[in-house]
Order: sequence, then C-alpha cells, then structure tokens
Amino acid sequence: MVGLLRPALEDGVNLVSAPHLIAERGIKTNITTSSGACDFTSLIVAKISTAQGETTISGTVFGKNEPRIVDINGYGVEAVIDKYMLVLFGKDKPGLIGNIGRVLGSKNINIAHMAFGRKETGGNAITIVNVDAKLPQECLREIEQIEHVETAFLIRF
Repeated sequence: MVGLLRPALEDGVNLVSAPHLIAERGIKTNITTSSGACDFTSLIVAKISTAQGETTISGTVFGKNEPRIVDINGYGVEAVIDKYMLVLFGKDKPGLIGNIGRVLGSKNINIAHMAFGRKETGGNAITIVNVDAKLPQECLREIEQIEHVETAFLIRF
C-alpha cells in the first residue's frame, strides 16, 4: 500500500497511515491468508485494476530484510526493490539487454541490478533494471525505441 501511494503523495505515507489513505481514496482492498503450499514462506500479491487494465504483482522478503518482486503479470522475476526501477515489456530477443545497457551508459546512468523474466524462449518478456538516478524523459523515449521493447516506464519508490 505504501509503494502504491508514495509516488502520488510522497511524504506522509507510512505503514500506519497507508491503509487509512487507501480507504479515504475509495480504493478497495482485500486481505486473504492461506496455509496452502507455496514457493515462498510468505507472499504478498497486489492486484491493481484500472480503466486501462489489470496488473498483478507478487512480492516476498528473502532473508531478514531483502524485499523482492517475484512475479509481475505471470512473469517470474527476482527484482530488487529500489528507489528507481525501469520496467520494460517486450520480446525475448538477442541484443535486447545489451541495447538497454548501451542507452543507459550513453546517458551516464548506472545500472544497480537487472532482472529478466519470460514465459517462453523468444516470446514475451519483462526486464526490470534498477538504476541509480531518475531517467531523463528523452532517455526513456530512446529506450522505448529499442527494437523488441514494447513499453517502458520508470517506477520511483
């Protein structure tokens, strides 16, 4: 909830205030627990529905304090949650990751982590790149022009 609200509200969002702020905005939440077998000891699944569609994101905590996104819309990933996350949807094709690195390097933007997930070889894929700085808009547009990239956006936590 905090991660969903923070980009819009920035200050004043924390673990205590988030449920109240969500309710004030008319956002519906459901909390479900299950003791069934799962790949993770604990897993949080957020399903976000808007007029543009639905997105499902699953996350967990590795070790004592290492949060990870482990699934986005059915694409298994192991993405580090960090301040700036570049999320790309496209095709699993040779050269994609190298071209992303080339564009970021040309803008002097450092890559901190990278995660890649696909459903099948050569098919649709997701790439999540943690970067050390906010991307200039022209850099994001250049990344969207890379062959096999369909959609690119920056998430700021």
